[in-house]
Amino acid sequence: MHRSPVCIALPALGAFLCGCATQVGAPASPVDATMSSGQAVAARSVMASAVPTADDALPVCLLPADGVRWCDVRNAVRSAGSAKNARVHFAVVSEDIGANRSAFCLTTIEGFPASIVATRSAEGIVFEAVAGPYPELAAAREASAHIQAAATEALLIWGTKPELPGDEVAARP
Repeated sequence: MHRSPVCIALPALGAFLCGCATQVGAPASPVDATMSSGQAVAARSVMASAVPTADDALPVCLLPADGVRWCDVRNAVRSAGSAKNARVHFAVVSEDIGANRSAFCLTTIEGFPASIVATRSAEGIVFEAVAGPYPELAAAREASAHIQAAATEALLIWGTKPELPGDEVAARP
């Protein structure tokens, strides 16, 4: 089997640099290493080959311009009801997830019914919440506003988390 000069030069350089280390805890002495021009070219080419180019097909999951992903709506609504700073705590009882509209039936910690609907449009994702058995009351409108604000805040938090493509999430033994 034929090895390229790069495969030989890199381990040799690593062994040379590791051999220069002194005792643990003692400061390392400065390394005075010289490389021939051929070794320098080989080292540069190895480092350059590690940098991805525009032609490489790497799975890149970028956030949309508004910083939120539709796939995070479910997680955002579920986590919004249990957030430490939530003014209204709630749990998701049922959900209907669609391509551009998702509806969630909720129950507050006090036992009142509530619902929140997320709609995706060109402007972004919009939440609309309704709380209480009597949504026209001021307290119910206030609770609705808190649920809506908590879901929006949670969606922004979920948007900061990296997304893994589904085929790369599989566990390996």
